[in-house]
Parts: sequence; C-alpha cells; structure tokens
Amino acid sequence: MEFYVIDTNFEVLGVVDTYKSAIWTERYFTTGDFEIYLPATDANLALFKRHYFVVRADDPTKAGVIETLRITTSPEEGNYLTVTGKNVESILSRRIVWKQTTYSGKVENTIRRLVSDSMINPEEQGRIIPNFNLGEPIGLEDTLRIQFTGDNIEEAIQKLCLKYKLGYRVKFNIQTHGFLFEIYKGVDRSYNQSTNPFVVFSNDFDNLLSSDYTNDGSEFKNVAQVAGEGQGTARKKVVVGSVTGLERFETFINASDLSTNEGEISATDYSSILIQRGGEKLAQMAQIESLESTIEPNTLYKLNEDYFLGDIIEIVDEFGHAYQPRITEVIECQDDTGYSCLPTFAIDELEE
Repeated sequence: MEFYVIDTNFEVLGVVDTYKSAIWTERYFTTGDFEIYLPATDANLALFKRHYFVVRADDPTKAGVIETLRITTSPEEGNYLTVTGKNVESILSRRIVWKQTTYSGKVENTIRRLVSDSMINPEEQGRIIPNFNLGEPIGLEDTLRIQFTGDNIEEAIQKLCLKYKLGYRVKFNIQTHGFLFEIYKGVDRSYNQSTNPFVVFSNDFDNLLSSDYTNDGSEFKNVAQVAGEGQGTARKKVVVGSVTGLERFETFINASDLSTNEGEISATDYSSILIQRGGEKLAQMAQIESLESTIEPNTLYKLNEDYFLGDIIEIVDEFGHAYQPRITEVIECQDDTGYSCLPTFAIDELEE
C-alpha cells in the first residue's frame, strides 16, 4: 500500500511508501480507521499534521483524516511516529441535527436528507462543507417516520444502516476537491440465491483456515415498551413486538426526547415515530450470530473483484455447518512480512 498525504486545501504534499507497518480498516455499518507506523524522521514529522488527509494510492477515492500523532523514542528500537485516524466518512460526525426535525418516507431519502440538511443545503451557511455532494439514489423501498433533535449525523446514519442492513461511504475526489456520499447494499453471493456467482469458503475448497461460531442471546430483547412525552398515566406509550409467552423478552425504552411539538404532530404520526425508535433499539439488542473466520483471500476469490464489503457469502465449516454471513469489516495490513487481508463476518440478526 502507498499513500498520498494531502492538506486541507487538497494539495498533495508527499507520497508515503516506506514504513514499518500500515493497517487500513473499512466497515459496512460504521466508519473505518487506519494506522501508519513509520520512522520519526524530520521529513515525516513535517509531512503529517492533524486534519490532513491520507489517501490510498491504489484507490484515491479511499481516504482517511489524521486525528492523532504519537512519537515514541527508544535507544534500542529507534524513534517512531504513529499516525492514526478515521476514514473520511468521519466528516459526517462534524455535524448534528441542528433543530428538531421529523422525516417521513423512504429510509434512503431520510439518510440523504440528513446529509443534505446538515452540510450541503443547511439553513445556516456556515454549516456548508464545500464540494460535499450526494451520489445517485439506489431505489430502496423501506419507509419510516422518525424524529431527531441534536443527534450526531454520523451516529444517526449508523443506527439506520444497522436496522435496514445498509452500508454508507464517502468517496474522496482529489480533482474536484470534494466528497461524494453514497448509500449501498451488499450483494448476496451465498447458496441462498441464484442470480449472482457463488463465493464459498470451506475446507473442501482449501480456503477456510479456521472458524469460530457464536450464537449470543445474552442481551436479547424482542418486545419494547416505548415511552414518549407526558407524565404519569398520561405519558404516551407504544409497544413494539408481538411475541408471547416464554419466548417474550421485554425492555423499556425512554423516548422522552421525542415530542408532538404541542400537537403539531398528530397522535398517529407520533406513534409511528415512537415505533421507529423502538425498532432501532431492538435492532441493537437482537440475538446475534457471529462468525470469526480466517480465510485464504488470494485463492479462488479476490476481495474487490469477486466479493466486496457488505456482501453475503457462503461459509461451510469442518462440521458441514453452512452459514451465510455478511462481510462487515475488512482489515488490510502491510508490514515486513508482506500483505494480508482479514475480512470479518457477521450473520444478520435472527428473526424472532
């Protein structure tokens, strides 16, 4: 991996191709990060500054924002500089929902409006981020009604992406000095479909080195009482979930930050907003199947050619158990031992 270092005026300051190690992590539901560990020379100390961009030379649309610089000195090991930061999607965290806003309609349009209202076409001109643009919509049909008050934009988008199994990314553009926000959805490449070529990791194919499967229900809840505005018996409440008997796991969700604005929002619409909040919280408390696998990434299938971040693939372990996990994280590492790529898988929450 090689990197460009670019300042906040989008000027290329240098190329970094010599270092002790570099780790680049991308995630589907949340923002990735990076780390570069290199000698603390005068040139490197002058090159790397907080808020500068580190850009992948092999794909200049992938960039990170430098957040932390750490210098360590050792008579035995020498002097080293550790450069860390988050991928450029972290720019979303610089904005909040400036005033209480209710969105309704398609989930995709809501996410796009969160971005547009906070940094592309906000009422307050000082909130604009120059050359920050929206990509083309992909036509998702899921709908919602939701209310935000002061929410961090990045966190709000992450919650929606987790609930609706969506990914998001911000593409860096050196030529236009700008950014392009996109929503995307992983492709199913498992045996459960017949449209796309299969991607299979198994002992039979000699590309599954190890696997560790966990089915964790320790934090599981499937019915929520969601309480909104009001006091005592007059407090507005809804119930999300309909499971009964021994299989019912209840939780209480305080949603007092959501309001009708003194009747401006109808009782029906307000109930929909409370139900949306309950669904988001239950998604975070779902029964989770996780699968940690070590695969051989350079045999039958190649990352970003045959499969991509967010895709669903097929894994068959040594017991013959078949899983269809989603690729939620990809860690790339370059060091003295060479290049390695480690995808992380998560099986989508079980339907209860």
